[in-house]
Amino acid sequence: MVVLSSTSRVQHSPAYYRSKRRHLQQHGAVKRRHAKTTKVNMHGFKQKWERHCMHLSVSPWEHLTSSTKEDVMTFLEWMLDSCRRIRKRSTVHAYKRILFQVYRKSVGIDFDGRANEEINDYINGYLTIRYKLDTSVNEKPVMDVDDVYLVQHHHWVHDTSVFPDERQRIQLSFLILLQAYTATRPRVLAYKQLSRSAIDDHYFGCGEETAQVDCADELDPKEDDFKTICYRDVQLLLLKNPEGGRDLPAMEVTLRYTKGWERRENPKTFIFYEVDDLLFDAVLHLLALALLDELGRHGVCELKV
Repeated sequence: MVVLSSTSRVQHSPAYYRSKRRHLQQHGAVKRRHAKTTKVNMHGFKQKWERHCMHLSVSPWEHLTSSTKEDVMTFLEWMLDSCRRIRKRSTVHAYKRILFQVYRKSVGIDFDGRANEEINDYINGYLTIRYKLDTSVNEKPVMDVDDVYLVQHHHWVHDTSVFPDERQRIQLSFLILLQAYTATRPRVLAYKQLSRSAIDDHYFGCGEETAQVDCADELDPKEDDFKTICYRDVQLLLLKNPEGGRDLPAMEVTLRYTKGWERRENPKTFIFYEVDDLLFDAVLHLLALALLDELGRHGVCELKV
């Protein structure tokens, strides 16, 4: 393991700090590091802004850089007129936040805070009344053990889907259990293909990009990091039975790529134990996958006692 030496701190000359200040003043604010899914959302909203500016016969870039609170209010009203599926006030607030993300990344400064408050009042008042926006909060019910049973029972008994490899049926059942037990997002457990062109073109001024959309055959599982759960995140354990008899299998699963991991790494580790009902036994599912993949023979799967 490589040990990095601590960086020594040295006070530089006044000319150094003056040049630093000029550099920051010239290049504006430091570009915030967004997740790839956020960049894709920003790309879609950038396209909406371009269509809005085309409707007004103005330059998208110039209109964005000189935007005032009135321009933002007009854009939100245009969005409601153009997209009739928008029925909730929270959706309008979410669109405004994404627009401000594109603005900050493109212009280099935050939108005026006082103007933002007036825009919020405009949304909560005029737009809500005129378009009869729904102000209710959707409930987010939590699954209980009965719901998990119904999902698993349908998966194993009633589902007529045909998998290219029946190993995937076990893997899907395992991922369902992980998501139920850890209450995590599906993207943490499964890879989702994103548009490279959308990621590279999510704000004004990012330059012309020629990258194409990622294809599955361009990815190398041995070299590429899919930013999802892998065998290296799972550790099998054998615990001594306090009542005697055979040892008890257990499993540690570390989720590294939870929401916000790009800004602050915060891996979460969950411990799973053997259970009597095989339908709910995540450890058994992982052992079945490991045997099918012959990980023990290849030295990938490690068992700790």
